[in-house]
Amino acid sequence: MHDQDYDDELASQLAALLGHFTIDTAIVEEAFYQNGWVERFDATFFIGGTHRDINPAFLDDAFGTDRTIVWLGRGIDQLDARHPLSSRYGFAYGRVDASGEFTDVSYKDVALQKTDPVTAISYVTDENKARVMAWLEGPDQPEPYVIRSGNFWVFADIPMIQAGDSSAYLVLADLLHDALERPHAEEHRAMVRIEDVHPNIETAYFNQLVSYLYNHEIPFAVALIPVYVNPDTGEEIHLSDRPDFVKAIREAERKGGVVVLHGYTHQLYGMTGVDHEFWDNRVGAFPENETVESIRDKVESGLREVRAAGIDPVIWETPHYNASGLVHKVVAQYFSVAWERRDAPFFPYVVTYPDTGQTLLPETLGYIRGEEHPAADLLKVADKQRVVRDGFASFFFHLHIKESQMREMIDGLEDRGYVFAPPAEVAGLPYTPPEPPSWLSKFASGVSEHVGAFIPQGLKQMSSATVLTLLAIFIIFYYWGIFLLSRKPPSYKGEYDPDLLFVVVVPALNEELVIGKTLDHLLSLKDDNLLILVVNDDSDDDTRDIVLGYPQDRVKLIDHPRALSRQGKGRVLNYAFRYLMASDIVKQKGTSKVIYGVLDADGRVEKNLVSEINPYFADPRSGAVQVGVRISNANTNILTKWQNFEFLAFARLAQKAREHLGSVGLGGNGQFVRLSALASLGSEPWTDCLTEDLDLGIRLMLKGWQNHYCSNTFVAQQGVPTMKALIRQRTRWFQGHLTCWRHIPALSYRHKEPSARIDTIYYLLAPLMVFVFLPSSLLFIMWSVYFIATGASSLTFSPLDYIPAILIWYLFSFGAVPTVVWTFWREEKDMSGWKAFLWAHIFSFFYIFWFLAGIKAVIRLARGEGSWVKTGRVREVHQHP
Repeated sequence: MHDQDYDDELASQLAALLGHFTIDTAIVEEAFYQNGWVERFDATFFIGGTHRDINPAFLDDAFGTDRTIVWLGRGIDQLDARHPLSSRYGFAYGRVDASGEFTDVSYKDVALQKTDPVTAISYVTDENKARVMAWLEGPDQPEPYVIRSGNFWVFADIPMIQAGDSSAYLVLADLLHDALERPHAEEHRAMVRIEDVHPNIETAYFNQLVSYLYNHEIPFAVALIPVYVNPDTGEEIHLSDRPDFVKAIREAERKGGVVVLHGYTHQLYGMTGVDHEFWDNRVGAFPENETVESIRDKVESGLREVRAAGIDPVIWETPHYNASGLVHKVVAQYFSVAWERRDAPFFPYVVTYPDTGQTLLPETLGYIRGEEHPAADLLKVADKQRVVRDGFASFFFHLHIKESQMREMIDGLEDRGYVFAPPAEVAGLPYTPPEPPSWLSKFASGVSEHVGAFIPQGLKQMSSATVLTLLAIFIIFYYWGIFLLSRKPPSYKGEYDPDLLFVVVVPALNEELVIGKTLDHLLSLKDDNLLILVVNDDSDDDTRDIVLGYPQDRVKLIDHPRALSRQGKGRVLNYAFRYLMASDIVKQKGTSKVIYGVLDADGRVEKNLVSEINPYFADPRSGAVQVGVRISNANTNILTKWQNFEFLAFARLAQKAREHLGSVGLGGNGQFVRLSALASLGSEPWTDCLTEDLDLGIRLMLKGWQNHYCSNTFVAQQGVPTMKALIRQRTRWFQGHLTCWRHIPALSYRHKEPSARIDTIYYLLAPLMVFVFLPSSLLFIMWSVYFIATGASSLTFSPLDYIPAILIWYLFSFGAVPTVVWTFWREEKDMSGWKAFLWAHIFSFFYIFWFLAGIKAVIRLARGEGSWVKTGRVREVHQHP
């Protein structure tokens, strides 16, 4: 219903928006309303835009009905005067304000622009009957913008008037779900379209962008113009003239791109992409000679062109969104889906367009225009559009923008919780997802996009020996830099928070040899804010009975369901996470005040554990804290000594430095994570990655959380005393490390400190060094022995001539060793400096285990093997409670 005489534009816009709900609508001028019509419809919307008297029959029916009434704008004063609203609905008309001082509407704590200058304000008189759903913001106190009383809704203005992408029109779009009783779960999806793709584009750049989208698993669409025309140059380029372009489009389809037919030539008198096709830009009107036949000819010509090239467009987009209703009706005979803006200010979600029956996909953000309209501007709008519970963030870009701008937009939307969806699938069209890119493809793409462009041409032409030498020098400088950083005091430590609750989760699968002593150590921590949660992963030894022997007020045992058991540590940790999220403790404390600790069943903690970790969480941005790790049975044999050297020297040195770089990694033992940080990763924070700890730390960093390293306390764990078990353990770690390469592209462009991203990328790539330096070092030794044994004695040879080669070999093989000797010596207080120096050199050769494990890991990856192998334990004696 509307009061605008024969001008039903606003009513048509509202009817189009209501197309989201697949309902039948009728537009009626209120002057022609007849008694009882309200009862013939499930809901009646009244649009009041004038001062004229409203049909009394409608006023009577609107007040007395139990059907839904949604009142937009003026006229509510007439209804209140005829039937006082306060008695039945608990609100009353107040006043009209035309000052324009109300500039914003507050809805879901988001400020949206108010675009209708006239405001009809009502007030709640009985809060038991009516409540305010959105507020007007002005120079003085807030006033009601939307009031709901049961089935009666009142909007203080007409949201469609001059509506913009971040205006109060979004309030209407969202509340329609409630008014029409069509509930919809909170779901925020995104769509992206590459615009104005025609045969005269630079194919290489197009391919680059498509590869980026594919390798980052971003569904996309290509707005294809089949024929390029430029009257100024006389050019006319068809698809058949550019086989490389056709190949690029078909490859885009293979990678999941959906082709959108964007006109035939996208021009009438001017150049393709600049001119309109169904609008005469010279006179500012629809083409004078436009007919059904002329429209059909253009659409069919475009379809013939693309189909002859083996390309299948399934969606239509009107060039520049500008065409007559006749064009839309003709196009609807060829395409059931269009992707554009029409009539209504815009559609924040999918609608069925009333005039044509077409499905219209939403385009909500416009397009990136470089510095003039950068991605940051669109992202601000996307923030506001999240108030629509099932709204889309839908945008497009042209091929003249920089790739970095596209990445910024995609990254920003994902950071805001939007999930990219395939346009064809959203439209309900048949859609087959592409084969997912391999991790190797994603990694290679990331390197090519973000690293390759910065490699000087001269470096690419260097010999392998020169490159290896430069690489060795880089690594030496890197570790010396890390060493110097590690000597700095910790960058952050706040105040102790007595409200923090620490829940230490102990995954347990056949841990009877060690679980008792672990619980003894944990119970020795006399902290009231510490709970112990043991998750039995279907153990078939005495693990469960041992745990049940401890006081259940501090040690809680839960059983991992048998159907889900023995599938990896990550599954166990996720089960404990869901258990905690549903617990009364978390409901009382809140997720930000609960710290989820992970301790392996062979873990031993120090008494200062909680007191040292707690202050790091004073900063609300702190997501996780990793403590130091040492080997409890280090003196068993030389293998366990080497493992202790790794943790006390290399790992400790690197983690202390990474505290300053912002790239602290999480280990499988001794990690403590804020529950709200885990919740930000979804219902299953830990993945099935074989190094779920490393994977978790990287994903927390990418989500914007800060990981810290606490060097003042330790967790001790068992070392692996046999060679076979050690190689098996390191194979699992190496393979998990390689699978984490999938994060390198995200680390390359996410908005995070460059130092943190670069260091994390280096850490992920570091295993490659095992394949480079260890074989090279051993080959040098073997060559030297062979040279001396077979030929050196027959030459005029001085040992002094060999010193430079030995020095180069030493720097190549051990250049970084001195940086860890200091740390190792300081931790092993009963060891002399020279002894620590000697052990550091001996232990360097033990990296042959990493080399062997790396080969096995690569083979397992090639075979698609990803099974989880639990590290065995050594029996320990404990005092049973």
